[in-house]
Amino acid sequence: LFVHSPLGCRSCKEIKVIKLERAEDIYNAYADAMYSETPTIIVEVPDLYNEDLKEDLIKSRKNIIR
Repeated sequence: LFVHSPLGCRSCKEIKVIKLERAEDIYNAYADAMYSETPTIIVEVPDLYNEDLKEDLIKSRKNIIR
């Protein structure tokens, strides 16, 4: 969970929430949050965006264990 709040906004009327479900969305989401005037909460769901890499991770772990 990443929270970016410009000026430590205590009485914010709007908070942007971004749910990351794909690895290719990570960089843009963080860049948008950093340059936004609106406080932003980024929720990462690594199980979803790591699913594509699951086979590669299993293979690499097997190579390390050998």
